[in-house]
Amino acid sequence: MTEWAINGNYRDHEQVRQFYPAYLARYAELTAAGRYPYNDDFKGHISPDLSGKSEMTAIYLLQNTRHLEEHDAKVAERLADGWRELDRDDVTVTPERFAGVVEHGFCSNGTGWREWPNARLLRAPGCSVYVLPARARTQGHMTQGRLLVKD
Repeated sequence: MTEWAINGNYRDHEQVRQFYPAYLARYAELTAAGRYPYNDDFKGHISPDLSGKSEMTAIYLLQNTRHLEEHDAKVAERLADGWRELDRDDVTVTPERFAGVVEHGFCSNGTGWREWPNARLLRAPGCSVYVLPARARTQGHMTQGRLLVKD
């Protein structure tokens, strides 16, 4: 038995791809039972090639892989529903109103998601892009992720 070990890159989710089907099967068991899928609930259920610290690392990467796939599915769903990607460089100092604004892809694992209906986007001095929620004149939210908008 060859024990799996991380290649040193916590953003390389492909290194755990061979364990993903077993992970998804265990995830389905847990959610069907109404349980939250804590990392410890996967220990000993994925592969005999995983044990100790490497097992917890693999579970962390597998959980992130699922979160990234769910995030990508949400983005694809929005795009299919008529939303579009907006380049941050296209945002100007003049507020522009949209039927909806989504900021996504922020946070350390790249799955952050914030959504505002009937919001405006504007560029503030210093090049930061802000979302002003509906009915707000001030107190915008600085964005750091990618943007989706619905016209």
